[in-house]
Amino acid sequence: MLCDLVKNCVSASPIKACMRMTQGAFQRWEFILTDARGEAVDLTGQQVEFTIKDGPGGNVKYTHTNTPGDHADPTNGKTIFDIDHTAFSESTTDVLQWVFTVERIKATSEVLLHLTGQFILDPVI
Repeated sequence: MLCDLVKNCVSASPIKACMRMTQGAFQRWEFILTDARGEAVDLTGQQVEFTIKDGPGGNVKYTHTNTPGDHADPTNGKTIFDIDHTAFSESTTDVLQWVFTVERIKATSEVLLHLTGQFILDPVI
């Protein structure tokens, strides 16, 4: 799969992207969620869930939900996920190619997909 590597800050309005990190490393991902017009979504009172699976419909390898009080700048659509160095315990020297989603959960329980794509986990060298 060819895709552009996402840097640490992403403006996300339902798009596909590619994320990459090294197993055993700390990684901070900052997301600015936007609507179809490219304007920041107000996250006040909403949750954002970041999930990584080992394949489409596969096993969850990592998931974290930021609740309304967790967002970095909710009125400007900014939320942050810190993936700790202990988040993945894969015992392989292979590059793992997984999938991820970033979804916004409105107060009404409506779930909106903002970002999806390939998640590459590089082994510790």
